[in-house]
Amino acid sequence: MPRRTTPDPISAKIGARIRELRAERVMTLIELAEVSGLNKGHLSSIEQGLVRINFTTLVQLARALGVQPMILVTFSDEHPLARLVEHWRKLSPEALSRELDEVRTLLKRMGN
Repeated sequence: MPRRTTPDPISAKIGARIRELRAERVMTLIELAEVSGLNKGHLSSIEQGLVRINFTTLVQLARALGVQPMILVTFSDEHPLARLVEHWRKLSPEALSRELDEVRTLLKRMGN
């Protein structure tokens, strides 16, 4: 099947998300290709939204980027819960632990 010449909207969002996470890690496309075991050209097409990513590739990329697969398909501009997940993802382990303790305390108070 020939590759697209114009980006698929959903594939473009996933590709942009992968590019964003790669940039956070200061990884080049070549480095991500090496770590993920994928071809650099294919990764470039994924980031541009020119190919539809399959689940196996999504999992490979998530592992290479050190995130859960859901992070690649969760967009903080689409839902409040996604914004919360993105906020928590960016916290240090210590800060995340503190915030989760606060949430637990609030939930306990709400339950009484």
